[in-house]
Amino acid sequence: MHYLTALSQMPREVWIAAGVGAAVAFFVAFLLMVGGRRRYVVVRSSPATELFAYQMGRVADALERVAFERTAPAREARAPEPQPEPEPPGRAMRASEVRPVHRVSMSMFGR
Repeated sequence: MHYLTALSQMPREVWIAAGVGAAVAFFVAFLLMVGGRRRYVVVRSSPATELFAYQMGRVADALERVAFERTAPAREARAPEPQPEPEPPGRAMRASEVRPVHRVSMSMFGR
């Protein structure tokens, strides 16, 4: 424990500098603790927040539906789709009979 004797033989100026340094460190730590407190924002009910909550609920419901649709085949077996009847030979489909499918997947607004 020879370091204790070495500490006691240090000059007085070193002890003063260490004390001032410790006081400054404690003051900075105090300022950081006071300034770093969490601040809570209270959002009161208004038409804008109600609309926001409604739209976020719709988004969450849509995401849950999409997640369930992707996991549904693994949970339960689907019935086989019926096979379309073959076209009689010589009859071609007209352009008016072909209907394009307009489905927007994962639409937020359900269109």
